[in-house]
Amino acid sequence: MIKGIQGFNEVQSITGEINSLPAGKYICRVIDLIQKLSKNGNPMIELHFDINEGPFKDFYMKKFKRDQNTNVNAKYQGIYHQLMMGNSLPYYKGMIESIKASNIGLDHIDFSKDWDETKLKGKLFGILMGRKEIMTNSGNKIFITVPKAIRNIHELEYCKIPEDELLPSSKIDNMSQNITYNVNDDDLPF
Repeated sequence: MIKGIQGFNEVQSITGEINSLPAGKYICRVIDLIQKLSKNGNPMIELHFDINEGPFKDFYMKKFKRDQNTNVNAKYQGIYHQLMMGNSLPYYKGMIESIKASNIGLDHIDFSKDWDETKLKGKLFGILMGRKEIMTNSGNKIFITVPKAIRNIHELEYCKIPEDELLPSSKIDNMSQNITYNVNDDDLPF
């Protein structure tokens, strides 16, 4: 007979389902919108979002709740950062215009003046998610899925899924595997 384990009923099971979001195009909703300062002191928007439909609906909230079971300091990961000034201003405006075009009833908001960020909560938008290679603390290379661009949901189907963003050494490794050199010693200048 196998003995019962204390805490079995309280712990969340890990059954091997997909725990990462594939690169792709998703229709999302605004959870929250916060104006903050970047590390360099520049104004930026921190857009909290979640997947609104399909097999990955509520992906980030489910992940956050799962992570809280094992980490009291777990952080919500469905976040898109957008700087709001200088060379980033056109991208900020593009983000706002994409959200406006994806929803009815936002034309009355003048985004060039102070505006109430709660007006965008629950609104839909399209997002392009791409894979980014990172180095873990243990020195392993892994891919994470990150938001790359916000788009109008009506034009999302025409957008291209971003290519993988590789670490610099990976790019060199991948390139060198495909190069063949045919060099005669007489052709070398030294």
